[in-house]
Amino acid sequence: MKIVGAGLVTADIILACDSSWVPLTSAEYTSGGTVTNLLTHLGYQGWDCHLVGGVGSDNLGSLVRAYLERFNVKTEFLITRKEISTRRMGHLVAVNGPKKGEHRFTERCPKCDREFLPFAVVTADELNHYPTFDSNTALFIDRANLLTAKLAEDAKNASSTVIFEPGYLSRDRDIVQKVLNLTDILKYSQDLLFENRLFSEHAFSSPENAKLIIETRSASGVVIKTRRSRLRLTITPLTYAVDRAGAGDAFMAGFLVGLGDEGIADPGAIDERKLEEAVQKGQAMGALACLHIGATSLLNNLSLEELNDAINQTLKERKIPTKLNSETVQDSTIQKWLEIHQPTDTKKQFKDNTRCPLCELPYNKNE
Repeated sequence: MKIVGAGLVTADIILACDSSWVPLTSAEYTSGGTVTNLLTHLGYQGWDCHLVGGVGSDNLGSLVRAYLERFNVKTEFLITRKEISTRRMGHLVAVNGPKKGEHRFTERCPKCDREFLPFAVVTADELNHYPTFDSNTALFIDRANLLTAKLAEDAKNASSTVIFEPGYLSRDRDIVQKVLNLTDILKYSQDLLFENRLFSEHAFSSPENAKLIIETRSASGVVIKTRRSRLRLTITPLTYAVDRAGAGDAFMAGFLVGLGDEGIADPGAIDERKLEEAVQKGQAMGALACLHIGATSLLNNLSLEELNDAINQTLKERKIPTKLNSETVQDSTIQKWLEIHQPTDTKKQFKDNTRCPLCELPYNKNE
């Protein structure tokens, strides 16, 4: 199964902090965004993954490409805009004190206080190559715009499966509704439901063709709706969490792995037992992601064999194995991060004195 993903691409700037959100370490830089994280997980599992999106011509744009390619995500549809900054996203993770385990997103640099500017939506005309679709391809998108709507229409016409996981709903109601109506598998969080009154008469009509609707409810578990049934499943028990950011992306990756090629190609034909097994695999991956700092850091810390062994153990025990999820283990994980990312580290990735050494934005606001 080939997976084409289109949506927001960011350079994640990850910092371990105290409970006052003061950084304690130097940063780690990875690719980010829902689609990007999902493809990174699937690429690590050996899937044929392709990313549609854009980065800037700066150092962080190159870093994002390198990170994706490291995990086997193909970037032939990832454009580079000249003289434009890659979209940044700050991730602050509290590693001690009363807020230990909490996560905060920031769109300003903790060092220079510069705002991380948005990245204009990529258009079809900008792409050097355009994705092709067939019945052995799935399209995964995390926002509705002109490009993703066109991709969804092309995918649907080619008998591909369209998967939509909106992180937010844009103001262009018609575009959002069009994408919803082309969607085969819809996944959203309960928070989006409450904030945007999703599918109510005051917002959007329920998807016309959706075969699976997945609603994640944080600690309350997951609800799966099909045309024939409704399943509600509890979460995988997790005693300690280092960082919960990215758990939803890992869940969706594990869920798709659990569905397999046949399930993704024909989601309407999946029986309840197969669905439950896929959800449990997703919950296992989501829980394991919480044991590491950064949305995809478990891929840096575990070999593929170790990761799959941990998933299988979690499925067998119906909880994260104690050897992986105790306070002692998590404190050790945090300590290793602090040691690796020493704030006095002289091996700086970026040495241009005209730019902030943390976020890489130019000090001269006119640039």
